[in-house]
Amino acid sequence: MKMNNFNYTKSIPYYNELVEIRLRLEQAHGFPKGYCIETTALCVERIPQLIPLAGVYMPTKSFHAWLGDEERELYIDITIDQFKNEHDEITILQPINDLLEIKEKNIKIYSAIEEGRDFKENMRALRRLF
Repeated sequence: MKMNNFNYTKSIPYYNELVEIRLRLEQAHGFPKGYCIETTALCVERIPQLIPLAGVYMPTKSFHAWLGDEERELYIDITIDQFKNEHDEITILQPINDLLEIKEKNIKIYSAIEEGRDFKENMRALRRLF
């Protein structure tokens, strides 16, 4: 698994759980493309220190969802490689960066998406991987 070398792996107590989540989710058809919201929701369920974030993947100006760790002031993204294979499978960034621009904290924006059939079906499918 490709992982960035920001030396955060030892300072994040839930890092191994992120690796486990990512490995299991890779079994889903087409993962990570199009799974950012579901993955973010699933990680927040499993790792209480994280909050869901939403905004823009800046290089393509695409909507994207990822995780935030407010205590450590970090963004954690385990689906960013859907945009480019050059991204690490688990990417950890400082909030000020040139890849992710936050628009919503705690992703109230996706409450309508959660009601959608695709979201519910995807969440059921992803939960079965655990």
